[in-house]
Amino acid sequence: MHCKVSSAEICYIKQHAVLYSAKIERSISWSYEDESLDDMSEVEIRCASRNTGYLVAWILWHLARVEEMTMNEAWRIKGTRQEKTKPRGLKRPIDAA
Repeated sequence: MHCKVSSAEICYIKQHAVLYSAKIERSISWSYEDESLDDMSEVEIRCASRNTGYLVAWILWHLARVEEMTMNEAWRIKGTRQEKTKPRGLKRPIDAA
């Protein structure tokens, strides 16, 4: 099965790619993660901010967790929309009973 990808989704994917290390996503040469972390030592990443009291590592984990939840919800909504636009007469096996 082939999925149609909209130009908005392609744009999102390109923008999303620059959030994570360019070492992982080879189609980009720069990323916010690299810009933020490349000059930090492991000790600095494990240090708490004086302003917030949170570890840099915890902030990074929290950002990733929020993004994961957001993307799961976005894909769930997209799947729901696709289900509603399915041509009439096609029933899922569970609906056939």
